Amino acid sequence: DSETFFSSSQAKILAGSYRHSSLRLCGQPIGDYRIVIPANGSGFERGLATRLRLAIAEDCGYLLPVVDDATAYGGEYEIRIGKTARTTGYSETASGEGYAKTDGKAVLLYGASALGNTTAVNALISAMEKDPAKETDIVLADGAIALVNETGGIRTMTFNLQIWGVTEQRMVRIRDTILTYLPDTVGLQEGSTVWHDWLVQELGDYYELFGTEREELPGTPIEYVPILYAKEKFDLVKGETFWLTDTPDRLSLLPGCEYYRTVTYAILRNRADGKEFMHLNMHWDTAPAETGVREREAELVLDFLSDYSELACVLTGDYNCGYASPEFRLLTYDRFTNSSDICKQMNSGTVNITTMIDFLVVSDDFIDVLQYEIVYRRMHGGYASDHPAVVIDFIIDYNGTEVLDKNHSAKDGLIVQPDMEGKHYGPLHRT
Repeated sequence: DSETFFSSSQAKILAGSYRHSSLRLCGQPIGDYRIVIPANGSGFERGLATRLRLAIAEDCGYLLPVVDDATAYGGEYEIRIGKTARTTGYSETASGEGYAKTDGKAVLLYGASALGNTTAVNALISAMEKDPAKETDIVLADGAIALVNETGGIRTMTFNLQIWGVTEQRMVRIRDTILTYLPDTVGLQEGSTVWHDWLVQELGDYYELFGTEREELPGTPIEYVPILYAKEKFDLVKGETFWLTDTPDRLSLLPGCEYYRTVTYAILRNRADGKEFMHLNMHWDTAPAETGVREREAELVLDFLSDYSELACVLTGDYNCGYASPEFRLLTYDRFTNSSDICKQMNSGTVNITTMIDFLVVSDDFIDVLQYEIVYRRMHGGYASDHPAVVIDFIIDYNGTEVLDKNHSAKDGLIVQPDMEGKHYGPLHRT
């Protein structure tokens, strides 16, 4: 039905059309290359290889092999990620800088840190995406430095990992799904101790994992609702994990709940522009709707957030309720909005959003949602979880939009109105 085929002999995906019908890298057909990673490197570098591999496949159809520098013999055209055993051609870089350069038959993508390696890989992907010609040759000048994009939008993901059925295959799919989209922050649900340890091992070069497990009664499954954030991009200003009950500071169960529930939040400061925002992550209960448990959970979250009315907030989670449910409408009645309702671009694929229970909710007075996507795709032959991840790109706008002031005597006839996506919350704020 998709009119997409895979040629195992050519390692090439055949589809109806691609951005580039012919893609060359430094004069050589892209299909002649392979991707090389350090044998003693981290899971993060392996994940970056997957990210680049899929980007090339979706761009022009070639699925490049990924090998490590211990087993791969020399003499081939290579795209090397990180500082491999092929030591020639590397130069020193500062944190956040990534080199994207050529060295004979090799293309070197590397930096002084995980962020630098990511910046270099992103530079090559960006070069592919920005070239409109159907037949193109991407040429990298020797010594060209790609700087990390420190301004612009933030990407956030919500992802329920599925606490049961943890296998090595699913672990790799989770890791590579996250790194394929490379969000700046991720809210995770159903994170067991096994998931916690794996994610720290595989993604710890790039992400900080923040949040603690819920300490329950003996025999009760331990669940994390942690937050991953890019540790070279953000500083943690404040954060904690608390119980989603009337007594949030101690082990407690909300009446009617089927499980103990916690919330993790992190207030993060962007090192590039100094802007702060809150990422709050949660997993609502599965009790029947008539119990009103989730409505009470919504009220508790809103009560907590009332102390942060001047802070841009993104709420991620598995809400265990539908888009039109009373509890979700309660959460999104006033200050907060489901990101899919106000996004400028949407990609839900074959998923009907009315069947979703995983959402990203934003305080739309300070946030513009640029893009919304439901991640419903196979990774390495299977799905990563029983929940699709959801990703948004957004910008924080604390200054609002300048508009002509016809009713007041503001200086120069202008006031600054917070970006409320058409809503009105009261008197306009002044500068």
